[in-house]
Amino acid sequence: MIEWLTVISLLLLGLVFFIGEVFFIPGITIAGLLGVAFSGAGVYLSYSYFGSDVGNMIFFASVLINSITFFYSFRSGLWKKFALNKSISSRVNEEDPIYILNEGDVGIASTMLRPMGMVEIGGNKFEVSSNSGLIDVGKPVKIVRIDGRKILVEEVKSLPI
Repeated sequence: MIEWLTVISLLLLGLVFFIGEVFFIPGITIAGLLGVAFSGAGVYLSYSYFGSDVGNMIFFASVLINSITFFYSFRSGLWKKFALNKSISSRVNEEDPIYILNEGDVGIASTMLRPMGMVEIGGNKFEVSSNSGLIDVGKPVKIVRIDGRKILVEEVKSLPI
């Protein structure tokens, strides 16, 4: 009697870990490996306790039960309760050009540009990308190109008077 209890417990533990792996912890992780180990141990013990005829029946029964459980759980919609059903439909205005700036405008680096950072131009702060490598804080920069929301600057060696 204890042999049957051991085999059935191991097969049920394997099924629980398989379900946990597929639905709660996706990927090849410890839960999936434990599911394989418990199911394999249950089938192995069924062969060693009861012989090859009963072992074969338990092996095929466990494969059938695992398949039916997965099929039924997907089919019934049980797992939809765990799924995220909402989608984010908002968008950032990535393609709106920046109209308050022009190529050639000069500003001061508010943060170090390595190569991205913040620049203050005309009292407003903008995130920019450096065209000429690293630029220290407080150095004057000039806008070289504006492409949509992306601003490309380079360091100015001398400010225009």
